Amino acid sequence: MKKLAVFFLGGVLAYGSGPRHEKVSKDLKNVDPSSTVDVIVQWNSGANQEQDDKVSNWGGRTKHKFSSVKAGKYSLPAYAVSTLANDPDVAFISPDRPVSAKLDYSAAAINASAAWSRHLNGNGITVAVIDSGMNESPELGTKGSVVYSEDFTGEFQQAKDVRDTHNAPDLFGHGQHVAGIIGSNGHGSSCASCTRTMTGIAPGVKFVNLRALDENGAGTDSSVIAAIDRARVLRHGERGTATTTPGSGLGLYSAVQRMEAQDGTLDVHQRPGGGTRITLTLPTLPAIDPPRPTERTVRWDGTTSGGAA
Repeated sequence: MKKLAVFFLGGVLAYGSGPRHEKVSKDLKNVDPSSTVDVIVQWNSGANQEQDDKVSNWGGRTKHKFSSVKAGKYSLPAYAVSTLANDPDVAFISPDRPVSAKLDYSAAAINASAAWSRHLNGNGITVAVIDSGMNESPELGTKGSVVYSEDFTGEFQQAKDVRDTHNAPDLFGHGQHVAGIIGSNGHGSSCASCTRTMTGIAPGVKFVNLRALDENGAGTDSSVIAAIDRARVLRHGERGTATTTPGSGLGLYSAVQRMEAQDGTLDVHQRPGGGTRITLTLPTLPAIDPPRPTERTVRWDGTTSGGAA
């Protein structure tokens, strides 16, 4: 009887602890099975249509596929998470966790004075800031200091001018603060009554403004990963996977400059989770009349009259 009681108790404990799966994050263990959760699924072979179909077969849907990692963001019934994890192509499943802005370290922590003493100010360098956005400000130099802006929270539509900070404004204040630490020119602290000029670590840099956090300083893993994807595309001129040939830097920004030089336009239409469409428009060149034939008379001695030979 004693052995039977111990066996029965062990069975109850095993049932009460719920199913364990090494490919499912711990913070998905206790979710309500009847709920729907946003998850990031890492695949062994990459996120493609076959993987989308697998998620769909369990009542889920695809929200976004990443290019920098073999993963995607999916909405999935909680009860199907462990079952999907049994698929051999699934490497790991984690929730799309919330993220928030933080600032722990500044110039002293990275020994910025060592660069300043060598007159290194970031000139010729472009820095991608993945944060709550940025606003146009004299503190960050001229308008051309922000060469690209895009929102990944789904709150703002992409404008025609990719350099317009209204594409990804900072309504929280953290992104602007971080940009100031990176590249402020000290404009706001250069005054007669100011006791100290607060310049950034590299005041000569240009910025790529990628807004992954909302007005509350909150975002998701997927919005951050999508912003990282865009930074890689802008850096390498790549589409999906890294190229082995070094890019020229901000390929899209260079394209805008060339379009404007030809009196053309470059329109960017971006939908979160739905990709990006880029339209190039160039003015039509005026028609040029073909040269009219010239009548010529050839003399017996080989000379001509009435037009050039």
